[in-house]
Amino acid sequence: MHCVTASLFFSSFLRHIPSRATQIRLLEWKIRNDILTYVSRGCPTLLLDEISNYQPKQPSGWDKVIERVNGLENDGHGAKLVRALAHGGAVCRTFEGREGFVIEGACRESWGIWRLIVWRVEGRCGLGEVDLRRRGRMCR
Repeated sequence: MHCVTASLFFSSFLRHIPSRATQIRLLEWKIRNDILTYVSRGCPTLLLDEISNYQPKQPSGWDKVIERVNGLENDGHGAKLVRALAHGGAVCRTFEGREGFVIEGACRESWGIWRLIVWRVEGRCGLGEVDLRRRGRMCR
């Protein structure tokens, strides 16, 4: 989660670095750090089908998701994650259709990851909010 929320800063941060080579190098090291963080958590199984095929009980756009997450009583992790994913979706959309961009369609609003996060932070799968932050497990 912290790797995702830290990505928010890259869009503005990289704009102030004129060297394309330096931008690429910084992004490469961010990705290396993300991989090391994933490994340090025991390499939890990535359940991509559960994310991409998730059907919310309350279908909505970003505005309703943000409203719901802001209304939750938690320490703010859910709101930070939804904000980072909204930003990531906006950035991804600018690359869709380009050669080499392999996550085609993943950034569209039909992709349910932000709704899944709200559902998860609400504690609807019975594991509690702390599970989202510490272990990275997804609800089944």
